Amino acid sequence: MAGFKVIGFARVFDGETSYVEIPKLWDEIKDRYADNVWKGNAPENAVEKAIWIPVKKK
Repeated sequence: MAGFKVIGFARVFDGETSYVEIPKLWDEIKDRYADNVWKGNAPENAVEKAIWIPVKKK
């Protein structure tokens, strides 16, 4: 299977190992770029806006 990019980051994944590699990438993205939204805050940069899903509070 051909490799592919995930949300514009310059990393190519092999189809055979992507199920292990992509979760590691998400952890890296969170730690480097998106810790703010993981804490429940509104997005402040382009990466946070790309991965942020607004949650309606009751």
